[in-house]
Amino acid sequence: MSKSIKIAADGSHLPADATEFAGILNLRDQIVTAYAGDKDLKQKDAEKACAKLTQIPGYTPWELMGDKDAELIVDRRFYNPAVDPEEYPHIKSDWHWTRTPDASSPADFAWIVYFVTGGIGGNYRSSTSGPWPCAARCPPVSSDRAFLALFSSSHRADG
Repeated sequence: MSKSIKIAADGSHLPADATEFAGILNLRDQIVTAYAGDKDLKQKDAEKACAKLTQIPGYTPWELMGDKDAELIVDRRFYNPAVDPEEYPHIKSDWHWTRTPDASSPADFAWIVYFVTGGIGGNYRSSTSGPWPCAARCPPVSSDRAFLALFSSSHRADG
């Protein structure tokens, strides 16, 4: 059984072999993810690119992933990328911006995730030493359960 479904811009489900799709629905957490850009983007430009994605009916507007979103995607049982390929087949092995400010200097730094190993760190928001793909997320409009699952680490049996 598949752990993810490709979603069309109208919210309909697509076959697994579809090459054109608006996002990937993860069946575990009910969050849709997509790429808003693959170019060298500063963090603020990554946020803007995500916000410009076409909203999928039944889901909240797109936004750049937060650090908690990224931590949910990371699965250190895998390497290069450090994600379950059946849940997130489109996640690229690279550094990705998050929308979460780094508390050490919130105006200047934001959290990033390295999907090769699953590492998390901070970087200058103005850096473009990428490529810095920006992964967007949009939870369902009516799913409080799925939203709350974002902040729970208990779904992983291995910690």
